[in-house]
Amino acid sequence: MTTPPRKARQREALHQGVDRRRCIQAAAAIACGAGLGAGPARAQALRRTAVVSFIGDRLVVVHAGPVTGSRLDPNRQHSLPDPAGAMDQFALAAAGRSLEVGGQASAALLALQPSPLHEQAEQWVDGPKVALPGPLVDAVDQSGASHLLLLTKHRADASIPLLNGHLGVGKLHGLGYYVDSAARIRMVESGATGYGLLAAYAYFTLTLADARTGEVLKQRHCSAARAYPVAASKTALDPWDVLPAEQKVARLRSLLERELAREVPLLIAA
Repeated sequence: MTTPPRKARQREALHQGVDRRRCIQAAAAIACGAGLGAGPARAQALRRTAVVSFIGDRLVVVHAGPVTGSRLDPNRQHSLPDPAGAMDQFALAAAGRSLEVGGQASAALLALQPSPLHEQAEQWVDGPKVALPGPLVDAVDQSGASHLLLLTKHRADASIPLLNGHLGVGKLHGLGYYVDSAARIRMVESGATGYGLLAAYAYFTLTLADARTGEVLKQRHCSAARAYPVAASKTALDPWDVLPAEQKVARLRSLLERELAREVPLLIAA
Protein backbone atom coordinates (compact mmCIF):
# COMPACT_ATOMS: atom_id res chain seq x y z
CA MET A 1 0.00 0.00 0.00
CA THR A 2 1.37 3.41 -0.98
CA THR A 3 1.75 5.89 1.88
CA PRO A 4 0.05 9.26 1.14
CA PRO A 5 2.38 12.27 0.87
CA ARG A 6 2.95 14.20 4.11
CA LYS A 7 1.00 17.26 2.98
CA ALA A 8 -1.97 15.10 2.01
CA ARG A 9 -2.00 13.52 5.47
CA GLN A 10 -1.90 16.94 7.12
CA ARG A 11 -4.77 18.25 5.04
CA GLU A 12 -6.77 15.10 5.78
CA ALA A 13 -6.45 15.85 9.51
CA LEU A 14 -8.07 19.23 8.99
CA HIS A 15 -10.82 17.87 6.74
CA GLN A 16 -11.73 14.95 9.04
CA GLY A 17 -15.31 14.86 10.26
CA VAL A 18 -16.52 17.81 8.15
CA ASP A 19 -19.13 17.59 5.37
CA ARG A 20 -17.37 19.51 2.62
CA ARG A 21 -20.52 19.89 0.54
CA ARG A 22 -22.19 22.08 3.16
CA CYS A 23 -19.31 24.52 2.95
CA ILE A 24 -18.93 25.00 -0.81
CA GLN A 25 -21.27 28.02 -0.85
CA ALA A 26 -18.86 29.90 1.39
CA ALA A 27 -15.80 29.13 -0.73
CA ALA A 28 -15.90 32.28 -2.82
CA ALA A 29 -16.35 34.61 0.16
CA ILE A 30 -13.51 32.99 2.08
CA ALA A 31 -11.14 32.84 -0.86
CA CYS A 32 -11.79 36.50 -1.69
CA GLY A 33 -11.16 37.49 1.92
CA ALA A 34 -7.98 35.49 2.29
CA GLY A 35 -5.79 38.47 1.51
CA LEU A 36 -7.82 41.19 3.25
CA GLY A 37 -6.17 42.85 6.19
CA ALA A 38 -3.02 40.76 5.92
CA GLY A 39 -0.13 42.32 7.79
CA PRO A 40 3.04 43.41 5.99
CA ALA A 41 5.70 40.86 5.16
CA ARG A 42 7.88 40.09 8.18
CA ALA A 43 11.09 38.22 8.69
CA GLN A 44 10.76 34.50 8.08
CA ALA A 45 11.60 33.79 11.71
CA LEU A 46 8.32 35.36 12.84
CA ARG A 47 5.37 33.05 13.35
CA ARG A 48 2.68 33.80 10.77
CA THR A 49 -0.79 33.23 12.18
CA ALA A 50 -4.00 33.05 10.17
CA VAL A 51 -6.90 34.65 12.08
CA VAL A 52 -10.54 33.75 11.45
CA SER A 53 -13.56 35.09 13.35
CA PHE A 54 -16.96 33.41 13.62
CA ILE A 55 -18.42 35.51 16.45
CA GLY A 56 -19.88 38.57 14.69
CA ASP A 57 -22.64 37.41 12.35
CA ARG A 58 -25.27 38.80 14.76
CA LEU A 59 -25.76 40.52 18.07
CA VAL A 60 -28.15 38.86 20.50
CA VAL A 61 -30.29 40.90 22.89
CA VAL A 62 -31.17 38.82 25.97
CA HIS A 63 -34.01 39.92 28.27
CA ALA A 64 -33.64 38.45 31.74
CA GLY A 65 -36.54 36.31 32.87
CA PRO A 66 -37.66 35.37 36.39
CA VAL A 67 -35.57 32.96 38.45
CA THR A 68 -37.63 29.75 38.55
CA GLY A 69 -35.21 27.12 39.84
CA SER A 70 -35.68 25.17 36.60
CA ARG A 71 -32.80 24.18 34.36
CA LEU A 72 -34.62 25.74 31.42
CA ASP A 73 -33.32 29.14 30.35
CA PRO A 74 -36.02 31.66 31.38
CA ASN A 75 -34.69 34.48 29.21
CA ARG A 76 -36.21 35.92 26.05
CA GLN A 77 -33.90 36.86 23.23
CA HIS A 78 -33.86 38.21 19.73
CA SER A 79 -31.10 38.57 17.17
CA LEU A 80 -29.83 41.61 15.30
CA PRO A 81 -28.10 40.23 12.17
CA ASP A 82 -24.92 41.88 10.89
CA PRO A 83 -25.04 40.93 7.18
CA ALA A 84 -22.00 43.07 6.35
CA GLY A 85 -19.86 41.24 8.91
CA ALA A 86 -18.64 44.51 10.44
CA MET A 87 -18.23 43.06 13.94
CA ASP A 88 -16.21 40.10 12.65
CA GLN A 89 -13.95 42.48 10.72
CA PHE A 90 -13.47 44.55 13.87
CA ALA A 91 -12.61 41.38 15.83
CA LEU A 92 -10.12 40.33 13.16
CA ALA A 93 -8.35 43.68 13.23
CA ALA A 94 -8.23 43.78 17.04
CA ALA A 95 -6.93 40.20 17.26
CA GLY A 96 -4.34 40.95 14.58
CA ARG A 97 -3.04 43.96 16.48
CA SER A 98 -2.81 41.91 19.67
CA LEU A 99 -0.91 39.16 17.84
CA GLU A 100 1.69 41.56 16.50
CA VAL A 101 2.38 43.32 19.80
CA GLY A 102 5.98 42.61 20.74
CA GLY A 103 6.89 41.48 17.22
CA GLN A 104 6.50 37.77 18.00
CA ALA A 105 4.05 37.02 15.19
CA SER A 106 2.57 38.40 12.01
CA ALA A 107 -1.15 38.12 11.27
CA ALA A 108 -2.95 37.01 8.11
CA LEU A 109 -6.57 38.12 8.54
CA LEU A 110 -9.05 35.89 6.68
CA ALA A 111 -12.19 37.96 6.20
CA LEU A 112 -15.47 36.31 5.23
CA GLN A 113 -19.13 37.21 5.14
CA PRO A 114 -21.64 35.88 7.70
CA SER A 115 -22.89 32.46 6.60
CA PRO A 116 -24.16 29.14 8.04
CA LEU A 117 -20.53 28.44 8.94
CA HIS A 118 -20.96 30.75 11.93
CA GLU A 119 -23.44 28.29 13.43
CA GLN A 120 -21.12 25.32 12.83
CA ALA A 121 -17.78 26.76 13.92
CA GLU A 122 -18.01 25.66 17.56
CA GLN A 123 -18.20 22.05 16.39
CA TRP A 124 -14.90 22.26 14.50
CA VAL A 125 -12.85 22.06 17.69
CA ASP A 126 -13.19 18.45 18.78
CA GLY A 127 -10.81 17.51 21.55
CA PRO A 128 -7.18 17.78 20.43
CA LYS A 129 -7.94 18.64 16.78
CA VAL A 130 -9.49 21.43 14.72
CA ALA A 131 -11.43 20.09 11.71
CA LEU A 132 -11.98 22.96 9.27
CA PRO A 133 -14.22 22.95 6.18
CA GLY A 134 -12.40 22.49 2.89
CA PRO A 135 -12.56 26.09 1.57
CA LEU A 136 -11.18 27.45 4.83
CA VAL A 137 -8.34 24.93 4.76
CA ASP A 138 -7.46 26.22 1.30
CA ALA A 139 -7.53 29.85 2.49
CA VAL A 140 -5.25 29.05 5.44
CA ASP A 141 -2.85 27.22 3.11
CA GLN A 142 -2.76 30.18 0.72
CA SER A 143 -1.97 32.57 3.57
CA GLY A 144 1.30 30.76 4.25
CA ALA A 145 0.48 30.61 7.96
CA SER A 146 2.08 28.13 10.32
CA HIS A 147 -0.58 28.70 13.01
CA LEU A 148 -4.31 29.33 13.16
CA LEU A 149 -6.16 31.57 15.61
CA LEU A 150 -9.87 30.70 15.56
CA LEU A 151 -12.52 32.87 17.27
CA THR A 152 -15.79 31.06 17.99
CA LYS A 153 -18.78 31.74 20.21
CA HIS A 154 -18.83 30.51 23.80
CA ARG A 155 -21.93 29.67 25.86
CA ALA A 156 -21.81 30.16 29.62
CA ASP A 157 -23.86 31.41 32.58
CA ALA A 158 -24.81 35.07 32.47
CA SER A 159 -22.51 36.86 34.91
CA ILE A 160 -22.64 40.65 34.92
CA PRO A 161 -19.97 42.18 37.19
CA LEU A 162 -21.01 44.86 39.66
CA LEU A 163 -19.01 46.66 42.33
CA ASN A 164 -20.11 44.26 45.06
CA GLY A 165 -20.66 41.05 43.11
CA HIS A 166 -22.31 39.64 40.02
CA LEU A 167 -25.83 39.14 38.72
CA GLY A 168 -27.35 37.26 35.82
CA VAL A 169 -30.00 34.73 34.82
CA GLY A 170 -29.71 32.01 32.20
CA LYS A 171 -27.03 31.74 29.53
CA LEU A 172 -25.18 34.14 27.22
CA HIS A 173 -23.58 33.23 23.89
CA GLY A 174 -21.48 35.24 21.46
CA LEU A 175 -21.86 39.01 21.36
CA GLY A 176 -24.75 41.21 22.40
CA TYR A 177 -26.60 42.95 25.20
CA TYR A 178 -28.20 41.66 28.39
CA VAL A 179 -31.25 43.56 29.64
CA ASP A 180 -32.53 43.23 33.21
CA SER A 181 -35.49 45.44 34.08
CA ALA A 182 -35.98 44.14 37.63
CA ALA A 183 -32.51 44.46 39.16
CA ARG A 184 -32.33 47.19 41.82
CA ILE A 185 -29.03 49.05 41.55
CA ARG A 186 -27.67 51.71 43.89
CA MET A 187 -24.80 53.88 42.68
CA VAL A 188 -22.07 54.16 45.34
CA GLU A 189 -20.76 57.59 44.35
CA SER A 190 -24.06 59.43 43.87
CA GLY A 191 -26.35 57.32 46.04
CA ALA A 192 -28.88 57.23 43.19
CA THR A 193 -31.07 54.13 43.07
CA GLY A 194 -32.93 52.69 40.12
CA TYR A 195 -34.35 49.52 38.65
CA GLY A 196 -32.77 47.93 35.63
CA LEU A 197 -29.48 47.70 33.77
CA LEU A 198 -28.11 47.20 30.31
CA ALA A 199 -24.93 45.15 29.90
CA ALA A 200 -22.69 44.62 26.88
CA TYR A 201 -21.32 41.08 26.77
CA ALA A 202 -18.66 39.19 24.79
CA TYR A 203 -18.62 35.41 25.26
CA PHE A 204 -16.15 33.73 22.91
CA THR A 205 -13.42 31.11 22.66
CA LEU A 206 -9.90 31.60 21.31
CA THR A 207 -8.27 28.48 19.87
CA LEU A 208 -4.65 28.40 18.73
CA ALA A 209 -3.83 25.47 16.46
CA ASP A 210 -1.08 24.21 14.18
CA ALA A 211 -2.22 25.24 10.71
CA ARG A 212 -0.67 22.20 9.05
CA THR A 213 -1.84 19.40 11.34
CA GLY A 214 -4.91 20.89 13.03
CA GLU A 215 -3.48 20.11 16.48
CA VAL A 216 -4.93 22.35 19.21
CA LEU A 217 -2.05 24.03 21.02
CA LYS A 218 -3.91 26.30 23.45
CA GLN A 219 -7.45 27.47 24.15
CA ARG A 220 -9.00 30.22 26.26
CA HIS A 221 -12.65 30.96 27.03
CA CYS A 222 -13.75 34.55 27.57
CA SER A 223 -16.93 35.56 29.42
CA ALA A 224 -16.81 39.34 29.71
CA ALA A 225 -19.53 41.91 30.39
CA ARG A 226 -19.89 45.55 31.37
CA ALA A 227 -22.99 46.97 33.06
CA TYR A 228 -24.73 50.31 32.44
CA PRO A 229 -27.37 50.81 35.17
CA VAL A 230 -30.48 52.94 34.75
CA ALA A 231 -29.51 54.64 38.02
CA ALA A 232 -26.41 56.08 36.34
CA SER A 233 -28.44 57.75 33.59
CA LYS A 234 -29.96 61.20 33.91
CA THR A 235 -32.70 60.57 31.34
CA ALA A 236 -33.33 56.84 30.77
CA LEU A 237 -36.25 55.07 32.44
CA ASP A 238 -35.90 51.84 30.46
CA PRO A 239 -32.63 49.83 30.46
CA TRP A 240 -32.52 49.67 26.66
CA ASP A 241 -32.47 53.48 26.51
CA VAL A 242 -29.42 53.88 28.76
CA LEU A 243 -27.19 54.01 25.66
CA PRO A 244 -28.09 55.44 22.23
CA ALA A 245 -27.78 53.13 19.24
CA GLU A 246 -24.34 54.29 18.14
CA GLN A 247 -23.00 53.97 21.68
CA LYS A 248 -24.28 50.41 21.95
CA VAL A 249 -22.04 49.41 19.05
CA ALA A 250 -19.10 51.47 20.31
CA ARG A 251 -19.25 50.11 23.87
CA LEU A 252 -19.51 46.51 22.64
CA ARG A 253 -16.51 47.01 20.38
CA SER A 254 -14.57 48.53 23.25
CA LEU A 255 -15.32 45.51 25.44
CA LEU A 256 -14.32 43.08 22.69
CA GLU A 257 -11.08 44.93 21.95
CA ARG A 258 -10.18 45.04 25.64
CA GLU A 259 -10.65 41.30 26.03
CA LEU A 260 -8.73 40.42 22.87
CA ALA A 261 -5.86 42.69 23.95
CA ARG A 262 -5.70 40.78 27.21
CA GLU A 263 -6.39 37.22 26.06
CA VAL A 264 -4.45 36.92 22.78
CA PRO A 265 -0.99 37.59 24.31
CA LEU A 266 -1.74 35.01 27.02
CA LEU A 267 -2.73 32.51 24.35
CA ILE A 268 0.43 32.86 22.25
CA ALA A 269 2.85 33.18 25.16
CA ALA A 270 5.39 30.37 25.25
